[in-house]
Amino acid sequence: MSPQLEAAARVRSGAGTVRTLKPGEATTMELNGGRLNLDVDARNRVTDVRCG
Repeated sequence: MSPQLEAAARVRSGAGTVRTLKPGEATTMELNGGRLNLDVDARNRVTDVRCG
């Protein structure tokens, strides 16, 4: 996941922040409506995009 792709996703979605989630990585479960979550696979390809 490149910083340029993260920035473009943030701008296009209108999100305040972006969080990239890798397989097996520990994450917090708090809901943040201004955050864009990008799930990536082991090859660093985006597999899911969601707010929260």
